[in-house]
Order: sequence, then structure tokens, then C-alpha cells
Amino acid sequence: MQVCFDVYGNDQAITFAVDRGELDLNIWEPIILKNIFDSFSILTNCITLFTEKCLNGIKANTTDCLKNAENSLSLSVVISSIFGYQVANNIASEAYGKNLTVKEVAVEKGLLNEAEAAVLLNPENLTDAVKMHHLLNSRTL
Repeated sequence: MQVCFDVYGNDQAITFAVDRGELDLNIWEPIILKNIFDSFSILTNCITLFTEKCLNGIKANTTDCLKNAENSLSLSVVISSIFGYQVANNIASEAYGKNLTVKEVAVEKGLLNEAEAAVLLNPENLTDAVKMHHLLNSRTL
């Protein structure tokens, strides 16, 4: 938090200095550059400390992560890409209201069959932009 506050303060000083520049004769360049390089230095030095004290040893719970991704209402974006915003909004609202997944509601409503839903609403497929673009454009599963 201390690093964050320090960088934020530098950003404010830079913002004020840039705002006060007159007629492209920016007499404030020294303070702008000093604060930019100060922030670079602080952030660079902080990376090692943050890694050692906060990141080392963290292991993702892949089961929970996959469950959360599959239950995310953001999967309705795929429905929106195919059927439009209003349909996707209705699917997401119903999924939320009934504590179901977007996939379950889309299949229940007949928008997608099980095979299509399994592919199109698979969070892992959504991380591959080229594959997802092909799937959405071709709709061939």
C-alpha cells in the first residue's frame, strides 16, 4: 500500500505539472521526469519484495477456479454474440435468479444443444481468441 500511495502521489504531481504547462514551454519537465523515474524505481524494486513475500508458494485451486469460471454469468457474452444482447440478458438474469449456470439455461431454453453448449460455453475455449472466433462464425461443432 505504501508503494501504491507513493506512486499515486507521483502521478498527482505529474498531472498538476502537465496541467500547468504553458505554450509548449513546459518548465515543469524536471518535476515530471523526476516523478516518472521515481515511480519506475519504486515499482521495479517492489516487484522482488512482492514476489518473495506474497506470490511465492501460492498454488491455484484448479477445481474451484474451473467451477467459478463455469458458473460465471459472463459466459452470457457468448449468447449475446450469437443471439443478441436482450436474449443474453434474459439468460443471465434467469440463471442468476434460479441459481443455475448460463449453460444450463441456454440448453433448457433450446438456444443451444448440449454439444454446442459444451463447446461454446467452455471457459477454456474462451481463452483462445482464434478458436472462439472460428466457433462463433462457423457454428460447426
